[in-house]
Amino acid sequence: MIVIDIHEPEEIRSKLKGRVESLIAGDYHITGQRGNVVIERKTVDDFVSSIRAGRLWEQLALLNHLVDYQPLLLLEGEVWQVFKFRKVTLPQWYGMLQAVSVGYGIPIIQTRNVDQTVLFIQVL
Repeated sequence: MIVIDIHEPEEIRSKLKGRVESLIAGDYHITGQRGNVVIERKTVDDFVSSIRAGRLWEQLALLNHLVDYQPLLLLEGEVWQVFKFRKVTLPQWYGMLQAVSVGYGIPIIQTRNVDQTVLFIQVL
């Protein structure tokens, strides 16, 4: 079963068969064959913005408080755009990824676009 946050794009919500609700933590709560998973989905641009604004750390802390769920950060989009348009260097990018995966213990999955994001969630 998939519960989708009401703020997620209609393009994704319409492709997933799930219940739409206002979620306090995460964008997708999935109960499936691999257990319970909570996913925070970020475009690569929003990922950088969320870190710079300090929002991401609060969101990740909330994910870790859902004790019955395995947290996962899903990054959607082409990474090269961050280097070109957001002026992020490769060492900075690696530092951001390490802060999430090592600092918060949250695995990171990357998809290239909405279709891959939908497929990943469906497979869970």
